Amino acid sequence: MKIEITDKNTEYIINLEPVTQLCGICFEKKDFIIKSLYKYFSSSKYEQYEDNMHENIKINGEKTGRKYFSAFHISSREQLIQSAKISKSSLMMQYLSSIYSEIPYQWIIDQIQENLDKLYLEINKEIQNKIKCIEIGHYTKNVLEIIQSSDISGTDETALESLSNMELLFTYIGILQEIQKKCPCKTLIIIENIDHFINYQDYKKILNKMVQFSNSFDAWFIVTTSIEGYVVLNRNLIEGINVINDCIFSFPDMEHIISFIRKKYPTEKIFQESEICENIIPVIQNIGCENYKYDMRKSVMLKLLQNSLGIPLILKNIINSIEKAFLTDKSML
Repeated sequence: MKIEITDKNTEYIINLEPVTQLCGICFEKKDFIIKSLYKYFSSSKYEQYEDNMHENIKINGEKTGRKYFSAFHISSREQLIQSAKISKSSLMMQYLSSIYSEIPYQWIIDQIQENLDKLYLEINKEIQNKIKCIEIGHYTKNVLEIIQSSDISGTDETALESLSNMELLFTYIGILQEIQKKCPCKTLIIIENIDHFINYQDYKKILNKMVQFSNSFDAWFIVTTSIEGYVVLNRNLIEGINVINDCIFSFPDMEHIISFIRKKYPTEKIFQESEICENIIPVIQNIGCENYKYDMRKSVMLKLLQNSLGIPLILKNIINSIEKAFLTDKSML
């Protein structure tokens, strides 16, 4: 689906797929897009200084209600930890509240409530005998409050804070999955700057987990990255890749990319699909940058510095004279 985000007289259009990767290094623009989406679908109150975000979202050209998605947003490790802890507004408490009301557990709750009644009765007898005139009371919700006062830890009672970022992300997604099983709804999950707290191999695993989630539920993920190479490019995910720079570039399907590269490449080399993906991935973050400068001399500088550390710089590809001429030619494709 096409999502349109308006900033005064400027309109940003991105492809929203079940797993969407927002790449690029125009951080101000990416930040506005993410804030607009979360503000709108979380039904948060707009502040006076957020006039340019007010009702600025369209889906496929149409205004849609703010309850179209149930929105969740993560931008740091600290938020992941807090979501897994038990508090009145945490994701974990939302999950535990749904378990609390289930029939299989009701008999345990009834026993706890009955014992609480007995406990309060005995305490009040003691108060009446010693102090007079006052007593203490409790309500059914006290059982849930007992649960709310519990601690969450990792396995073997390790501190929640000791879990890796990868473990916290898997926990976060796992809680969301369980909530979806009990209360299915159209959900938008936004994870900002995910490349800042997991490595690339873990990033690929997380995206695979998101694909599995979205295949089972009406769940839509948006992740933002800006570090070179942090993107998963394949046939299933390509149409969810949007690069946010001076221009916004939304990838078409794989067949269009393959056809374009093969037709426009300055030599007659026939690239295989895997080669095309492999060579596009390192440059994705810079697509659409108007003042981007490619500089071959910087690789010489890097090699000098790497040599000083005893680390070899591996030259992956050697280009021919035609390719060199294409790079120095100012004409457009």
